[in-house]
Amino acid sequence: MIFKERLISLRNLIHSKNFFLVSFLLILCIGIFLRTYHFHDWLLFEKDQVRDAVFTEQVLTGEKSWPVFGPTMRASGEDKETLFHIGPVYYYFQILSAMIFGPEAEVMAYPDLLFSILSLPLFFFFLRKYFTENISLALMGVYAISFFIIKYSRFAWNPNLIPFFSLLFLFSAHEFLINKEKTRWFWVVSYAIALGIGVQLHATTLILFSAVFIVTTLFLFYKNRGIWKKIFVIIFLALCINAPQVVSEFSTGFTNTRILFHFSEKNDTSKTLSHKTTSAILADTLSCHLENNAYIFFSLGNKDCSYSFVKVLEKSPAGNRFRSTVSWIGLLGIFFFSFLGYISFWYKFFQEEDRNKKYFLGLLISFFSLFFVIMIPIVGGSEFKEFRYFSPVFFVAFFFVGFFIEWFVSSRKLKYAVLFLLVGVASIGNIQALADQVTILSSYEGNNGHAVYYGEVENIVKYMQEMTGSARKIYVMSEKIYTGNIFLPGAYVARKTGYELIRTFEIEDVPLGSPLFFLAINRGENELIIRGLPVKSVKNFGKMRVYQLEY
Repeated sequence: MIFKERLISLRNLIHSKNFFLVSFLLILCIGIFLRTYHFHDWLLFEKDQVRDAVFTEQVLTGEKSWPVFGPTMRASGEDKETLFHIGPVYYYFQILSAMIFGPEAEVMAYPDLLFSILSLPLFFFFLRKYFTENISLALMGVYAISFFIIKYSRFAWNPNLIPFFSLLFLFSAHEFLINKEKTRWFWVVSYAIALGIGVQLHATTLILFSAVFIVTTLFLFYKNRGIWKKIFVIIFLALCINAPQVVSEFSTGFTNTRILFHFSEKNDTSKTLSHKTTSAILADTLSCHLENNAYIFFSLGNKDCSYSFVKVLEKSPAGNRFRSTVSWIGLLGIFFFSFLGYISFWYKFFQEEDRNKKYFLGLLISFFSLFFVIMIPIVGGSEFKEFRYFSPVFFVAFFFVGFFIEWFVSSRKLKYAVLFLLVGVASIGNIQALADQVTILSSYEGNNGHAVYYGEVENIVKYMQEMTGSARKIYVMSEKIYTGNIFLPGAYVARKTGYELIRTFEIEDVPLGSPLFFLAINRGENELIIRGLPVKSVKNFGKMRVYQLEY
């Protein structure tokens, strides 16, 4: 009897408004903390970030004008110099941020941080379009601590804004679908903004957002032709947001657009696809989607696509990494998680009687189905691995879990047990991944030849400066892997403090008596002679070692 009374009291507490408000604010605070903690020192700062930071500074100083195009996407294969430019809006965000807060490296990433924080409450209201308040709150909690989402909110990169604008795009599109010509102007404008900015964040979102907008518009015209006025406003505003590149494209005969559509003819992916059967390509694509769903929600499996299911079906060894990260039981769990999740999407759509919810599910199904088609030639290529390509559909895994919980909610059996179990497993996986990353970064061992963090670069440059005395020009040689990935960030940091790092490949090019350093992988042994010169001093920086050479 006492247990039953306590259970009722707990249930009443959970359903109270005060409990919801406190929980919502707590989740929001946790999400903000995880996105901002040591933001300066643990800022990922690679070649792309250096390029954008330098360009932004040049715009602020008047050396360059505001761009009409944004970052480039480089084709692979024989035509590596072919560049497709996405829209300039991401540069505009960086320039405005630098104008307000100053041209510092972390300032360039403030837009990424801001939109990641804004996506937290937006995601809750997005989930509320279908799920109950408590389920939406629980899923928002997992989103707040998702290692994948946090990772891509802590540095400057144009794809990092995709989750927020995908949510805004779909949220606004749904408002348009259910209200048609009576849609409020706020949602008309937000739909246009999401479309106009979304198509500028990546080539995949350029195609995806445009395709979904066209499908949605055709459906609306089929239902009500009187909607054309607001559709016209959306197109007009979206074109205004893209005005710089639209004008440029008309004046250059759509040169940049032609590059996009010729990518498939000029990169390695097309050659790879030509040697694969259709079933193999689809299997690779499906495998990556299944692995991505589990990684985004639970942080389970590899951090990139390993085509695990294809390897198992082919009965070929998946490699040590696969065996060490995903057991057979885990692999089956990942498979059934997505398999049942996708079935649930379609089942819920066909069974749903509420018109608004049915339209919402139909919109989401159209969105991730079109995305699947777009990803076929990308995933089918041999060089594809990164889950970052899946950021437009990050929400899919969260809906899977929401559907699973609803099955038990409807029967009132094990309701909260299932909720706590799934959310608990996800929390443990993500917290463990976050803890591992914190351990690495707090010990300044994040650099690995490809990834480098701002605090680590600052320490390396500071050491060089301390060892050079009054000299302002510092010459740097390195093993090949560090030539661009470490040197370019280092040169940027050094310039901020009045020093100049000069990359050199031959000792003969270095003026006699000038400070000379050599960057290498930390192998654990001290070398006394490097490139024929004695080592004057040496210091370890995590996975990297910096030698000062006697010259």
